[in-house]
Formats: sequence, structure tokens, C-alpha cells
Amino acid sequence: MGDIIRENWSVLLSYTGTKLLFALYVPAFVFLLLKEKERWKRYLFVYAPGLLLMLFLFSPLRRLYDMILNEADTYYRLLWLVPFGMTISYAAVTAAERYRVALFAVTAAAVVLGGSLVYRDAIVSRAENRFHLSQVMIDVANTVLTHRDADEDTAIGVCLPPEFVQQVRQYDGRFYMPFGRAEVHWGYTGNLAYNLYTAEVIDMEELDAELRRRSIPYLVISDAKSVSLSPAQKGWEEIAALHGYRVWCRKAE
Repeated sequence: MGDIIRENWSVLLSYTGTKLLFALYVPAFVFLLLKEKERWKRYLFVYAPGLLLMLFLFSPLRRLYDMILNEADTYYRLLWLVPFGMTISYAAVTAAERYRVALFAVTAAAVVLGGSLVYRDAIVSRAENRFHLSQVMIDVANTVLTHRDADEDTAIGVCLPPEFVQQVRQYDGRFYMPFGRAEVHWGYTGNLAYNLYTAEVIDMEELDAELRRRSIPYLVISDAKSVSLSPAQKGWEEIAALHGYRVWCRKAE
């Protein structure tokens, strides 16, 4: 149990970034516990989050979560239910009613300075269109949709480069892929299609067999990617070449 508690504590601290958010939250929580009189606010800011944090840190909830969902790496999402920022802001303005604006500004500045600039993230870039998605990905997706007939409502299986995986289903929910965010961003192993696709040289024979097994009729490969043999040699037809990517469709048999 001790190991699980330490792990959960580490998850909590990691979730609060540079720890300043948590350092602000603790005194705000204690202040509202002692001073807040309105019952519904006590439930919102004290009772519910306090109970959730206690359950989060101890092992029974962790074991139940893992047993039911089998997704240990998503356990931190329970912390989405804890109103960290709202609690800090409310406690701050309540503590100094006369200096509400000034204190709110100071508290907000402390929260901002304790975090990091999201625009420095590798997956964040300047918007290229109204979808706020990569235009290259949209063009590739539209190529597949046009070839398949965009008016069809059935799902579309496509093996995409990792850089498109996180965005394509935001553009059209009909796409499904042999690997996804779990492999690309969370480092999950054991997905044969992902391992084959991201190898230094794609073993086209193996990838073809895996995509056939998964009933994936479309394949997109960057021109910069090395392939053991052309997909055409395994019965794939090139339907487009754009932005440094080639879009393939498996020929009907």
C-alpha cells in the first residue's frame, strides 16, 4: 500500500506542474474549511474535493480503477474533478474583500508564473485554417475521403504517420487507425502496426499483412520514410502524392 500511496502522491504533484499551484491550493482549502459558511460552497470547495483527494491518494480507489478500466496511466484524470484554480481564486477574493481586484491579479499571476507557456509545446503551432489543424493533414484526409466517397457514413480505416494521429479524428470522426495516441504520445508498446511503421525501415511485407488483418484499406507514408519494398509490390495502388506524402489504397481482390 505504501508504494501505491507514494506513486499517487507523485502523480498529484506532477499534475500540479511546478508545485506552486498545489502550494496555493492547500492554504486556500484550509481557509475555506475554517471560514466558509454557505453549505453549497462548502460542498463544492471543501467536502467533495477533499474526499476525492483522500480517495485518490489511497490504494482502494486506485485498485478499483485499474480493475474496472485497466488504464493505470489515466488515473490522474480523476484530478480534473478538483477545482484547484477556482478554489484558489474564490478563497483569495473572499479573504480580502476590499482588495478583490488586486489580490485576484496577484493570485492569477502566481498561478501563471508557476506554470509553463503552452505555446512552447511541440504539438502547438500557429493556426492554418478554421479547424486549427494541420493543413497537410486535412489535405491528406480529404484525399482519402474523396477516393472513398466522402458522403458514405461508414468508418474509414487508414494507417497514418504518427504526426497526424492526434488530429485526424478531430477533423472527421469516421477515421479509425491501427495505432493512436496511446502509442504516439504515451509510449505504449506491443502494437505491431506501430512498431512496424515507426521502424527505421518499414518492413512492407509485415506491415501489409498486419493492415490486411486489421482491415485497413488506406496507407499514408512520408517520402522521407525508408520502405523495404514499394507498397505497389504488395497490391497497393498510389492514389495521390502531396506535401511529401504518398497515399495508397489496397486494391480490391
